Amino acid sequence: DNKAQVRTSYPVNMIPVPVRSGISNGYLRPGYGLVQQGVGPGADRGGIEWRGVMYRVMGTKLVSINAAGVSSVLGDVGPGAWCSFDYSFDRLSISSGGRLYYWSGSTLTQVTDADLGPSIDHVWVDGYFMSTDGTSLVVTELTDPTQVNPLKYGSSEVDPDPLLGLMTLKNELLALNRNTIEFFDNTRGDLFAFQRIEGALIEKGVVGTHAKCRFAQSVAFVGGGRNEPPSVYL
Repeated sequence: DNKAQVRTSYPVNMIPVPVRSGISNGYLRPGYGLVQQGVGPGADRGGIEWRGVMYRVMGTKLVSINAAGVSSVLGDVGPGAWCSFDYSFDRLSISSGGRLYYWSGSTLTQVTDADLGPSIDHVWVDGYFMSTDGTSLVVTELTDPTQVNPLKYGSSEVDPDPLLGLMTLKNELLALNRNTIEFFDNTRGDLFAFQRIEGALIEKGVVGTHAKCRFAQSVAFVGGGRNEPPSVYL
């Protein structure tokens, strides 16, 4: 509401310290161990380490950051919110604003095949880059990851909930939906090479694309089942 009566500005990189001073019941201080290492070309949208180098998307730019904190602009990946990252043997992949890009170490390339659709999230699994547009599981060609065959789409259909994210765990693909999580294994089929693992369904899902992470050889996520309030699950 643009006419809200109250507006709140939350502190960035500050933590509350509860202590009675006679003036207030607490104060804010910088996060423990937080030291500025460098400055980039824009707001941080996520990053990943690949081949011993830190890569981040800052503003609309893909940058590499050296040990001294100096960032070098590698290319433009356009606007958007948080980005998704993964890598294969020879490519770093970035989902930015619904677009999928590859960084080869020297060249930034966008996947322009219309059959890809919007790339909400993606992973690299068993030689494939797999993306999701919120409905389908879309794999790129093994011999050319910039090409997509629409006959090789897969789906996650146990529950008619939106598909929000992808992960891999112990060489299995996880399709993270709003109310469910489904597991897929590579069966090397002629078209879509992955098949759902029957009985491996989790009747909890994620609240958003980035509400999950690997933790202790498991998946930690924020979400819940159908008509359930969100909680943190492992």
